[in-house]
Amino acid sequence: MIAKIIPRKHGPGSFRDSVNYNLGLSRNDTDKVEYVNTLDIFEPSVAIREMEALALENTRSKDPVFNCILSWRENEIPSHEQADEAVSIVLKELGLEGCQAHYALHRNTRNLHLHLCVNRIDPETYRARDPAHGWTKKALEKAARKIELAQGWEIERSGRYVVTPDGEIIEKPDGRGEGVKLSQTARDIEAHTAAKSAERIAQEVAAPIIRSAKSWDGLHEGLAERGISFERKGSGTILRIGETAVKASRAGRDISLSKLEKRLGAFRERDVSVPALQPEPVERVEKSPKVKNAWARYQEAKAGYFKAKKDAFSELQKRHREERKSMFESQRAERSALFAVSWGGKGLELNRHRSVMAAKQQSEKLELRDRQKAEREGLKKHFPLRFPSFKAWLSLDANPELFALFRYPGRPVLLCAGDDTRLPGKRAFDIRDYSPVSRGKSGGVRYFRNGGTAADFIDYGKTIVFAAKYDETSVTAALQLAAQKWGGVQINGSEEYRRLCVRLAAKHGVKVVNPELKRDYDATREEFCRSAERSNRGWSR
Repeated sequence: MIAKIIPRKHGPGSFRDSVNYNLGLSRNDTDKVEYVNTLDIFEPSVAIREMEALALENTRSKDPVFNCILSWRENEIPSHEQADEAVSIVLKELGLEGCQAHYALHRNTRNLHLHLCVNRIDPETYRARDPAHGWTKKALEKAARKIELAQGWEIERSGRYVVTPDGEIIEKPDGRGEGVKLSQTARDIEAHTAAKSAERIAQEVAAPIIRSAKSWDGLHEGLAERGISFERKGSGTILRIGETAVKASRAGRDISLSKLEKRLGAFRERDVSVPALQPEPVERVEKSPKVKNAWARYQEAKAGYFKAKKDAFSELQKRHREERKSMFESQRAERSALFAVSWGGKGLELNRHRSVMAAKQQSEKLELRDRQKAEREGLKKHFPLRFPSFKAWLSLDANPELFALFRYPGRPVLLCAGDDTRLPGKRAFDIRDYSPVSRGKSGGVRYFRNGGTAADFIDYGKTIVFAAKYDETSVTAALQLAAQKWGGVQINGSEEYRRLCVRLAAKHGVKVVNPELKRDYDATREEFCRSAERSNRGWSR
């Protein structure tokens, strides 16, 4: 589970905006709402007015709204009661118990997630509460671990807390002097581009060079070799990584100007030639050669897109300048021609001609302005502000295997083979032990084993993804579902998982199309057929 604060881009929050978003009203997307509830609000239909009325009791608090989000894993689907329990745990950990709250479960992504809006004004004292006394991120992360333990979800291994085998939540050492964690912005950049952020490069590449430098010249030269420059800015220093400037403190708490000057002497600038820095893939891309090759193609496509965008806007600006210049020269020639004539004694007629010409020329200017504006807007629509994320780009690719390898690294996956040919064979009925639960267009269909609280696998249409743990029963059920839908499957996952799939697919007559698995599949299938034939002969006797 992931729990995090919802950042605000412009000023304080609004109860109206938050509640309307929870209800799916802000974007006319009410279908995404799975469940809505409130706490300490008399009537949910007037939640906005109640929360605003209470906030008015404290005129000193400029931002009484607190928003956060809880996101479960793809294979986890909480009940409404579990959602209520999760909110209670979060509010207790934040020290916001008894405060007004409005929350909703949304299913418009592959992860079921909950948006929580809390009024920080205490309904009894009218004082503004400070969530977790300022340690909000830590409190939310600890609340997430408590929810996982209380409801039996898979424990998130990353973050600042670890859970011991006996269920105790322990904070990890903060690693002072060894570096700092990536900011949320850096993590968002890596999630979008699948490339290492400037902050990560600062921590993994620049920091060791800076720590091992014996002089300022050595520091500048060592960084320059890796495409990084170290510059003075204001009272501090920055690392310029490509086109991004990163505070030196983001590379490590021990990397500050004062500490470096104590070790290397007074700061000295040096003009060093710094080569262009090439983007590097994140670790999950680096681990798979196929995904890495796709990522390289993505970088080429991205670079081509922005070059085409730059060229298109440059060409349009050039044409627009020429059009304006041409119109200006044409209008100036008209005015010169008008005044080249002798208008002695014809002042009224001259004024009439000047007025008509002025109106005509002003109309031409306005028409040109509107047309050029429309052309610019049309080009902006053709070239959106952001290039698609690597994940979105992969999902549009003709090879779904690459998407599965990146989206579910190390996770066992079955893919539609696009072949309706079915092999005969006796089918087990393990799929009957599962109950499907649909969660909207993007949420897939989750399959729960009877009596289970978490889904064993999820059907996304042309992809079936398993939970972190799988067994023969869940794989058999998924293969049976795949056989009924597609006839054949492509298997992605570890060697152990692929061997299990081959054995069960051969046993239950599900066609496997992986070329590298064909020999093992045929041999296993033939062995099962011979075994079945021997059993039938023995039965007939």
